[in-house]
Amino acid sequence: MVTAFATVSIIMLSIFALTGYLMYAQPSEEEARATFESIGCVSCHNGTVAVTWDEIVDELKEVPEKYGGDIDAYARDVAYFGQKGAFNTWNDLIATMAQNVGKQPNDPDIQKINEFFLSVAGVSGGETTPTETATGTTTPQETTEETTPMGTETEEAEAGIPFGLAAAIALLIVVLIAAAAYMFARR
Repeated sequence: MVTAFATVSIIMLSIFALTGYLMYAQPSEEEARATFESIGCVSCHNGTVAVTWDEIVDELKEVPEKYGGDIDAYARDVAYFGQKGAFNTWNDLIATMAQNVGKQPNDPDIQKINEFFLSVAGVSGGETTPTETATGTTTPQETTEETTPMGTETEEAEAGIPFGLAAAIALLIVVLIAAAAYMFARR
């Protein structure tokens, strides 16, 4: 009876751990890049009209140092059809880019690319930093159009326990249950 319970517990925890991994794993660069190419972003991001994938990734790697981790400051610095300051926030930039390929900002393909870009920029949970005024107080940036919040399951997971830690705890629990089941079976 105890062995059956332990076996079922191990199977259930394994399924839970695998499901958690599949739901909360950050997309790899290969996955994000393939999506970027497949949905048509490269029609503009080809090095002639707009910067290429590699150039975007290189710029985003500089966000922590060059922009103090402020992804919104980076978005304001991006030139859209030659005009810097066309975006007030990162979410504005992503919403516009999504529209350019006929998608909504909350589309899974856009989210995959966005999550990868935010991870490259070192932005945890997709949070953006308010802009400081000359007096040192923070004020939100005005936007000209309403955008959809960019929160995702991955960002929500990052707000709590980091996935790696949760996976390690789940694995430890599975090992402990397996060891306990083995000990009870030997009695």
